[in-house]
Amino acid sequence: MSRIKKGNLWFSADQHFEHENIIRYNNRPFNSVQEMTRALMASHLETVRAFDTVYWLGDLLFMGARIPHFAKTHTRTVLIRGNHDKATDEE
Repeated sequence: MSRIKKGNLWFSADQHFEHENIIRYNNRPFNSVQEMTRALMASHLETVRAFDTVYWLGDLLFMGARIPHFAKTHTRTVLIRGNHDKATDEE
């Protein structure tokens, strides 16, 4: 019988990848969408480990953006789509 390794459980919401105006709307400390993406990615990769489960609770994307590869890497992920999550990202 194989054992399923248990990891941590994480919840995250409202990243708004590819949403340039969210920087201004929410007074985020970034000068560009690219800078925001790099910072969010670095934080995710520094925190989430293999065998962890991440629940993305809406507004991960912005109007057709694709789910960033790092958001699915080495983890179990569940995306609960928000009103801005219009993409279909089937893999």
